[in-house]
Amino acid sequence: MSRSVPQLYGDLMSQPTRAVYWFCLLNDIKFQFMPIHITKGEQLKSEFKKINPHGKVPAIDDNGFKVNESHTILRYLKQKYSAQDHWYPSDLNERTKVDEYLDWHHLNTRASAAGLFRLKFLLPMLGKEVPENRIKPAQDQLVKTLEEIDTVFLSSRPYLCGDNISIADLLCFSELKQLDILDFDFSSFPHVKEWQNKLEKLPHFDQVHKILNLVIQKRKAKL
Repeated sequence: MSRSVPQLYGDLMSQPTRAVYWFCLLNDIKFQFMPIHITKGEQLKSEFKKINPHGKVPAIDDNGFKVNESHTILRYLKQKYSAQDHWYPSDLNERTKVDEYLDWHHLNTRASAAGLFRLKFLLPMLGKEVPENRIKPAQDQLVKTLEEIDTVFLSSRPYLCGDNISIADLLCFSELKQLDILDFDFSSFPHVKEWQNKLEKLPHFDQVHKILNLVIQKRKAKL
């Protein structure tokens, strides 16, 4: 018997998972969340690899049609479930600007934010020492990325790709929000800070970030 709603496999400590989860809530897409605990290695188990052979989250199973890679999942869900056009515009020029950011995102926003997060939080959490000479270049790269987001993407428009929010904003925000665990200071990037404040006012923000915020609170309590 086929299911009536897609299953979303992921971990809400995963930045791309949160972006997809939030998108579904914002667009009233009914789904079943299937938790995959990354720290327990559940993404590497054979059962999950039937959903995504690459062993990565998020992934969806939409009545037997399996999709992985968060950008592709978001584009698929927008079109399959007729989400509002601004998320991934039908207009070629507007859609191209979203794709332009999405291509840039992998080696810039995600690489620099997740890279520093790994060095300053994940590896120490696993008991691994990280030399200081690895942290400084990672911090410098993140600052460079944030400067570009601030001056190129957000200096003259309210959202990354234009006047309306798109899937690019959810993906970028999810990466940068992870840095709150490190108590990262965004004050040097005023357009980024203003944009973050705007997205934090969106519906379902607290629900999507509940687990992340618990981790942030626990970390601050230890400092």
